[in-house]
Amino acid sequence: MRNPIFPGSRVGKGPVPRTRVRTFAMSDVPIWRYLSLAKYIDLLRTRSLYFPKASRFQDETEGKWWGHAHLYENAQRWRPSPANVQTLEELLERAGQDPYAIIREIHTILESANEWVRNILSTAMRASPNKRREYLEYVISSWKRHYDDHNPAVQQWKSDSDVFRDSTYISCWNRASSMSLAMWEMYGGGSESVAVRSTISKLKGLIEGNASFLQRQGLVGDVAEVEYLEGLKNPDEVVQDRIYEIIFGRDRDLRLGLFAIKPNAYEFEHEVRAILYPKRDLLDPIEDPHPNVTGFSLPISPMADGERSLADFVDSVYLHPMLDKDSLMVQAVTEINRLFDVAEIPVVADKIEALGSDVALP
Repeated sequence: MRNPIFPGSRVGKGPVPRTRVRTFAMSDVPIWRYLSLAKYIDLLRTRSLYFPKASRFQDETEGKWWGHAHLYENAQRWRPSPANVQTLEELLERAGQDPYAIIREIHTILESANEWVRNILSTAMRASPNKRREYLEYVISSWKRHYDDHNPAVQQWKSDSDVFRDSTYISCWNRASSMSLAMWEMYGGGSESVAVRSTISKLKGLIEGNASFLQRQGLVGDVAEVEYLEGLKNPDEVVQDRIYEIIFGRDRDLRLGLFAIKPNAYEFEHEVRAILYPKRDLLDPIEDPHPNVTGFSLPISPMADGERSLADFVDSVYLHPMLDKDSLMVQAVTEINRLFDVAEIPVVADKIEALGSDVALP
């Protein structure tokens, strides 16, 4: 059903359809995190996973696409308002207080009017004579108010998005069956870096194992797979609906959805995110409970004897695919693991080569 005052709005479209929920059916789905050697040593030293706040990411669009889609839709809706208001005001000025003169003026411009104005005029024709002018004046007032309120709403959305970005903490992983050379070069930083492999279930388990710590900080967390959409900058109705599905069409906090949407230019990342965010009721103020915190470190879940076992979380550590098993990096990382009491974590060197040792006989 079309809303005669707000054409194109979601009023009357019914509930947002339930979307296909991406679930991690296989508990052993591998995920990768590419680290400089210094960051890998820090992981071993602290025996914890670091979650920086989203506002520290280089991508300035993080967490903003829902607000952008909503405001873009409203901007498209209200941009014609000044011209449409002028059309209705001139009609009322010509007709004066005579309700039948209003009908005559409507017939004069009805065919040439745009869809917005035509819908309003058609509704006014069906109104009782003593209500026609009142109805058109109400529409004019409503259109002016929404137009004037739009830019302040943009500023409010920007402010709220900044708070969400400052109070949300994210650990980013790459979901893939094997290493990615592109990801290695982009996030590892060259041959003197490593790739840590774990699984989605272990990432979820890390958050669950730290539930008491998170509760004391007023935080909750979960794991989400990023969804990549084309047309986010100028979203049409299909993209708008898909964004609403991701945000509202599943049983999870909307802030997971906020940070699970990215432009399709990033699709090569196949990103899985562990996300921490403030526990907040829907009507609570939007504020950052930890304004002086740049990130949180979650300890690897402790074992029964109280010792934290990184080997329970890290399946293996891979070296750059241009290095072979005899490289100095293999020796260095193996020794680093031994020094930090995690010698049981396998160090893998799987060099990409042709006509190498694999085809030679001993």
